[in-house]
Amino acid sequence: MPNTYDTTLGALEIGTWVNMMLYNLEISQVCVYFKHHSQKDPLLVRTMVLICLPFDSARVIAECACIYLYTVTHWGDAEYLLDQYWPIPVYVMTTAVSSLMVQMFLIRRYFHLVRGSEGPWKLICIAILSVASFGAPTQLQL
Repeated sequence: MPNTYDTTLGALEIGTWVNMMLYNLEISQVCVYFKHHSQKDPLLVRTMVLICLPFDSARVIAECACIYLYTVTHWGDAEYLLDQYWPIPVYVMTTAVSSLMVQMFLIRRYFHLVRGSEGPWKLICIAILSVASFGAPTQLQL
């Protein structure tokens, strides 16, 4: 009998494993950053790093909870798979916050690289699109 959960739960589980490995790398890089490099950066950059870490931590917790609920607590309950429970909205919202922080950091870096030679309108448009992409996950329906 073929396993019908390979394409849904299997992909979710492998994605969670990969994300946990990247999260471990993130923690080590944050430690290195604050130990050796943070003194040279402005307060805004250090704040962005400090904002991203707890949101990424919450995302990893939500992913692990999702895997546990789907594969242990409600294993074989196909009806449970049809609804979204608390880990999915937490995952989406924390991803949105982290993405917004990263995009704002990259916009800041772009601004410093071009040194304002292209005018502020291009950067303002990019920033507006980044903030708009943050608003999309808030439209989730539970």
